[in-house]
Amino acid sequence: MRGIEPVKLKIDGVVYAVAAILELEEPLDLNSLLKAVGRPKEVKAVALNPEALAGPAHVLTAVEYALKAFRRGRNAARSFHVEVMLFAAATREISRALPLMSPPEGARRVAIACVADTPTACLSYLERVARELRASIAPLKREPEAAARVAEALGLERRELEATYAVDVAEAVEKALLSRMALEYLSR
Repeated sequence: MRGIEPVKLKIDGVVYAVAAILELEEPLDLNSLLKAVGRPKEVKAVALNPEALAGPAHVLTAVEYALKAFRRGRNAARSFHVEVMLFAAATREISRALPLMSPPEGARRVAIACVADTPTACLSYLERVARELRASIAPLKREPEAAARVAEALGLERRELEATYAVDVAEAVEKALLSRMALEYLSR
């Protein structure tokens, strides 16, 4: 798994998180996805629509805020995966976050983010899910087209993007979303 490295998160102790893209051999069947992602219990995971993600920092920061929210009793959702989607969409509205962030039936690519106590557990989980879904694993990268779609879907204004002093639109969208996620967390 070249280019895929778990990151260390310090939240009342140390955990590791990883985000990657699964490139599926066949169109996505949501039941198969739920079955594959739902185990084991020592790994928390979420499947996301890669077309709604600005980049790896967007996903991993949403994961980090979701963990913090649960650990501190500030979660808006009952489940980890929905809480991640709420932060990724920078909203408290489940009805807004789920349609945007959920992987669509029939998709050929799915983003997976997972959290575990060790880097090995993260990578092993990712490999198992990929095997069950008959998918190859690729790094999650910043993609300008996806970033533009996310900016439009979440109503990021041009002045908000310009305020980031980013090199390109994809970086600007990712930075703006990181700011919105921080504000969402602080407002709880």
